[in-house]
Amino acid sequence: MKRKLTINEELNRMKGLMSYENGQHKNPIISEQDDDEEQNDDVTQLGKGRLKDNPDALYDEELYKPSSNIQKKIKKANPNFDSQLAELKKHPAYKLMVGRMDRNEDKIFFEILTQESRKVFLDKTLEFLRSFTNKKKLERKIKKDPNFTGIESKKLYNWSLDVEKGKLSKEKIPVEVVENIQSVELDIPLYVQGKTVYKDNSPEPAESLINEIKSWVSEVKNKVDEIKQNFPDTTAVCTEVDIASSCSRLRNTGAYEGKTWNELSKDRSEKVYEILTSQLNSIGVTVSPEITKVLRGGKNGNGSSGPDPANKFVFDSGKNTKKMRYSKDGAQPLSGPDKDRFVGEYGKLLDTQEESHQYKFCSAFAKIIVKAKSEGEEEPLQPETIYHKGFSILLNPTYKPIKFKGKPAKGSYKSKGGGGKNNVHGVTKRNKVKNNNTKCFVF
Repeated sequence: MKRKLTINEELNRMKGLMSYENGQHKNPIISEQDDDEEQNDDVTQLGKGRLKDNPDALYDEELYKPSSNIQKKIKKANPNFDSQLAELKKHPAYKLMVGRMDRNEDKIFFEILTQESRKVFLDKTLEFLRSFTNKKKLERKIKKDPNFTGIESKKLYNWSLDVEKGKLSKEKIPVEVVENIQSVELDIPLYVQGKTVYKDNSPEPAESLINEIKSWVSEVKNKVDEIKQNFPDTTAVCTEVDIASSCSRLRNTGAYEGKTWNELSKDRSEKVYEILTSQLNSIGVTVSPEITKVLRGGKNGNGSSGPDPANKFVFDSGKNTKKMRYSKDGAQPLSGPDKDRFVGEYGKLLDTQEESHQYKFCSAFAKIIVKAKSEGEEEPLQPETIYHKGFSILLNPTYKPIKFKGKPAKGSYKSKGGGGKNNVHGVTKRNKVKNNNTKCFVF
């Protein structure tokens, strides 16, 4: 019950009130209210901070271990010591929160606060840490692991806390704002050469090219999906495709009898373009209606690459001939000795069909623009204060906005061929493809 004022106290109160109305002093009624609030705060935790009066006092030998004398007093005062400590230890945020307290804050948490307040602060701290994880991702994480804390969030560099008596004020922390729309270019390369790139005298891909296309599509999908994990509202658009398809200089026969290397290599590039764009659509990558489509042949300027076959020639089947025909353009058959062939122009003549396979290749890359909406990703940006029964915890984040990363790490491209696991002939696959394509003529 509130104490009654004496006559003198009441007169002084009235004088103060009249002075306040004249703009001279603080309102005594408000002052009384403030004093009452502070007084109430003092007694909100049991025992006014005296250990013997707090039946919820605790200690933890791993995190907070007072003197043996204090330990005895705590266990004597708290009949629920074991169950309360076990309850705290089960909480996902317990070690994280207590581990950031100094000695004085530990004392407040274990010896002065009630169990109710401890649980309130733990729950709010867990909520604070989880708030840095995208909502959809958080739901998946918690479903998989109910004890997920959110401390692993890429947005949270680090964090600290302060525990004090009374209400803590929080200062606004300036935070770099993430742009609403961010974009990145992907140019995942494709490269394959050899006997099984294309079916003989056909634009249809053979085994090695089919497998390379599957691997290429998978690589694109993985990179886009990786970005979508942090940016769900992601779109991917293919804006450029650059494909080089080459024939060897063995004359066309079979279905392409009478057709040029230009025709065959162009048909092959067209076929690969058709397959790649169709596959991109199937994984959710849109093909731009204004796409830059670059189709190339081989390095000789007529769809082919490499030298002519020699007059004396051995086929893959083991059959050999001393009258191997050659051609100027792939369609017209020519006969004659080695000296009549294009030796100086394209290099040393080929003696076997096996030697010619290296000049059959397909190299390609597609430019894919990935755009991500990051609106709202910067929240929560500021410190958070939790107040409960006379005590406060101030949670301070060291905040970092998510950096939009889309390009694969250096050396991440896998490829077949020499030069090591991630290389083709000593250079990265991406560089190999781009260098190769610049040497091939454009249709």
